[in-house]
Amino acid sequence: MIESKKQKIVKSKKVRNLVIVTIIFLLTIGVLVGINSDAIFQEGNPVPLFLSIVKLNFINEEIVQFSEQPEKYVMKIDNNEEIFKKYMREKGWVYQDKLGAGLIFEKNKEKITITSRMYSKEYIIYSIPSVQTQ
Repeated sequence: MIESKKQKIVKSKKVRNLVIVTIIFLLTIGVLVGINSDAIFQEGNPVPLFLSIVKLNFINEEIVQFSEQPEKYVMKIDNNEEIFKKYMREKGWVYQDKLGAGLIFEKNKEKITITSRMYSKEYIIYSIPSVQTQ
């Protein structure tokens, strides 16, 4: 009987310690997300972007679309502009010019200006607006 009380006390201490560690862990994660929320949520829901980054790193894709409206792509910083030009060429677009962070492409007398911006020190995001008729 005394032995079972000791076992219950030890078991309840283990459970209490586990609950305390879990609460501390969740609070730490919450504080970190709160502090970095501007970076984490800069593209709205971060889940599609993070899944695309996983594809870039583990499936060895060069460019991954993570949004359809507006059409957005993520890629690694290395040689990103040349890879993106090649990607657009494969879709039938002809590179015309570069204006700042914008790349201008033309296809069937339609022009688009695709903007790029840094997401982090390792990734860049390309945004494709709807087609503009000339």
